[in-house]
Amino acid sequence: MLKYLTPAEFRYEARHGRAAGAGVQIAANVRAVNEKLRMASFVFSNGAVDRAGDRIDPAGWVLSDFRRNPVALFAHDSKALPIGRARNVRVGENSLLGDIEFADAEISIFADQCWRMVKGGFMPAVSVGFAPLDWSWARDPARPGGLDFKRQALLEISCVPVPAHPGALLVGASLPSAPNQKARQRERDLELSRLRYGPE
Repeated sequence: MLKYLTPAEFRYEARHGRAAGAGVQIAANVRAVNEKLRMASFVFSNGAVDRAGDRIDPAGWVLSDFRRNPVALFAHDSKALPIGRARNVRVGENSLLGDIEFADAEISIFADQCWRMVKGGFMPAVSVGFAPLDWSWARDPARPGGLDFKRQALLEISCVPVPAHPGALLVGASLPSAPNQKARQRERDLELSRLRYGPE
């Protein structure tokens, strides 16, 4: 079974010649939510340098195996049941793009909770689990010890609470429900104000 490593762990193992056969996990962000289809659109990965100084070449994704088993997990837990399935996974816009369709409550209460957290903006990040096929140490002096992943096989996609990528933030303007969320937030703020300071 493939052992997943964080980029920092992969870097350490690579320095000691032990990185062969390891998988890596790197997080990205949500783009939009479709409530009717219980689906969220994501940038799963892009060519930007992440906080660890690593970069994944978007043109290097190998998707054939993943498309045969397009699972969406929670926090890379491959021993637990999936929370949904990935759809429309593709390379475009210098990114790995796609959607996650979340299982409904009749299938999985936990998957439904994850869906509600994503659409509510409380868990807007995803992370890719992949097997590096071709990589090298970064030559950019601004990223000492950074990795350049040139070719990588996608294994799974996970919803995660804490992303590693600096761009892993909810793009609220693209969400159909954003105005309602803002209105609910204003109501919560007003209610907190009343509790603290009494009625206006």
